[in-house]
Amino acid sequence: MSIEFTDVDIQEITAHELSPEIISRQLMRLEQGYPRAQITAAVKANNGLRQVAEEEAERIIRIYEDFQGTRAKFVPASGAASRMFSKLFAYVEEGKSGNPFSEPPDHLPFWKALDDWLMKNTERDIRFYEYNDDYMTIVKAIIGHPGLDLAALPKALVPFHRYKDDAVRTPIDEQIIEGIRYARMPNNEVRIHFTVSPEHQDKIHAYCTAKVPEYEKAYGVKLHISQSIQAPSTDTVAVSADGKLFRDEAGHILFRPGGHGALLQNLQNMQEELIFIKNIDNVARESMQRRSTRYKKILAGILLLVREKIYHYLTQIERGKASDELIAEMFAFCKQELYFNFNDGIEKLPRERKLAFLYKRLNRPIRVCGLVPNEGEPGGGPFWVRERDGNESLQIVEGGQLDMTNPRVQTIVQKSRYFNPVDIVCCIQDYKGKRFVLEEFVNPNMGLIVHKTYHGEQLIGLEPPGLWNGAMAGWLTIFVEVPAVTFTPVKELNDLLRPEHQYDPLATESD
Repeated sequence: MSIEFTDVDIQEITAHELSPEIISRQLMRLEQGYPRAQITAAVKANNGLRQVAEEEAERIIRIYEDFQGTRAKFVPASGAASRMFSKLFAYVEEGKSGNPFSEPPDHLPFWKALDDWLMKNTERDIRFYEYNDDYMTIVKAIIGHPGLDLAALPKALVPFHRYKDDAVRTPIDEQIIEGIRYARMPNNEVRIHFTVSPEHQDKIHAYCTAKVPEYEKAYGVKLHISQSIQAPSTDTVAVSADGKLFRDEAGHILFRPGGHGALLQNLQNMQEELIFIKNIDNVARESMQRRSTRYKKILAGILLLVREKIYHYLTQIERGKASDELIAEMFAFCKQELYFNFNDGIEKLPRERKLAFLYKRLNRPIRVCGLVPNEGEPGGGPFWVRERDGNESLQIVEGGQLDMTNPRVQTIVQKSRYFNPVDIVCCIQDYKGKRFVLEEFVNPNMGLIVHKTYHGEQLIGLEPPGLWNGAMAGWLTIFVEVPAVTFTPVKELNDLLRPEHQYDPLATESD
């Protein structure tokens, strides 16, 4: 698509730290689309997936607990709560009746605030409206203004869990407490970084500032809570159904946030040796965190073990001290520990070319990803993917990146038994302690073309490579099986009514 930008267009593009050339490339991508991922097999045990035996787990956990280096938790938290309440908006708009909740609404974590609001403004409590089958009033009180107006909050600040004496905790609270459990450094410092939307930045900052003293006193730690916003330069444009550059009602170019993949710049700025990545809405009650904490430490311990080997190999290569025996050991390590699937002819190359190959393949950012059994949750799956050079690599692939009309692809997907819940521990520093330039390891072809609406009008948008799939495509990847208990997401309101999010007066929250 060729387009002539007006002076106003160029001013708006420049304000987003973009250029007309970049926008033109985005429009070309929207026109041409992204190539489909060439998956060759589903990841399974002993074929891309590591399973940790109980006796091995204790040793790995000790390795992490003995680690003296820096670490931090990185939490993408820019999501708005409106999606979480979308079914309730539809309920009101369509004038529905009956109970829209999977459990009685007094099981919701914010039921006390809701009950108080109803009593104050209607002189009736929740049970009155339940008894009279008037769920419309309850729904409007949850999402409406006047009302609790919860849908206007960032998802990070929606009450998720109820505790003793009707105290409530938000995802931010639970992420902080969980971070204290596994990201505490030897000096009792805990670093947690949230990526937030510009419009919610002040509100989240104020909330964290108020909460920090409480948690520092309760857990005996020093909390460093930081936040950043997604760079405007990562925004993308869209086209209308007829293929024209999409503009809003005032004729301005519509810029859309670039998705999680745009957070690569935020991750690049992290200074710590180990970084835990977890989505804001994947949180558990404190009483359930012991087991999930255990597996976070296992992932981190595995990373440290692998990193130690890789750093040793790279140092020996650089110093010219890689013997033939060590080269053979490196190839065995690549196959057995990293599941490299490369052409056997590489091992027959001349010595210097073998060393150059090993150095290039090992000198990369490292990520260890927890995989849970797939129980029908939406999201990316782990697959073997054939790359352009003919070699295969372990990748997290979104459903939209697959050609599901291909019978072979359908068969592979049907055999897939695991799901990636964005449970990642990573290292973005090389063996000399210098941070990698993460943009160099992105696969620009692993993006998505999406169909959305804006104020009721259809648009076709661009989602560049996501943070945990295409943006990390060139990283060293290790998949580790973890139990489903480590994955407790809240994508829509009724998820909060699942047992794992419900208040249990018999649970010991400090376990």
